[in-house]
Amino acid sequence: MSLSLRIFLIVGALCALAFVGRKIRKAQLKLIDGFTWFIFAVLLLLMSLFPDIVYFFARLVGIISPANLVFAVLIAVLLLIVFVQSIRISQAEVKIGELAEEVALRDERYNNLVQGDAAKNETDAGAKRQDVKSPADLTDQNGNGSRCGRGK
Repeated sequence: MSLSLRIFLIVGALCALAFVGRKIRKAQLKLIDGFTWFIFAVLLLLMSLFPDIVYFFARLVGIISPANLVFAVLIAVLLLIVFVQSIRISQAEVKIGELAEEVALRDERYNNLVQGDAAKNETDAGAKRQDVKSPADLTDQNGNGSRCGRGK
């Protein structure tokens, strides 16, 4: 593994550690996700500080260039992270659907209660309206309807 690749991996790992630490402190990253990226950065750091480990595994697997093994490991880890994130997204979508159904049911119950109260209020108001006589019901003793105090 070349010196430039090792330096690049060390700088990348340290930057990743600093970035993840800052995001966790600001509560912009969940601890479990931060732990995943922390492990990823430590793996990068170990591969760059101890290249003999990379050479050993490259020979063990049959990869000619240790740099190719580094890239293969990085790609595999990133694919694993993407897979885990897609599972979490799917679970969140299911939860959102369930919550949307629950909100719709609560809205329907609330609307039914409000309409029931409105109907009850209308019934009460209707009973009160029956006590008040309409102008057609107002007649004088002779059976003539009253028109603002004037006769026919």
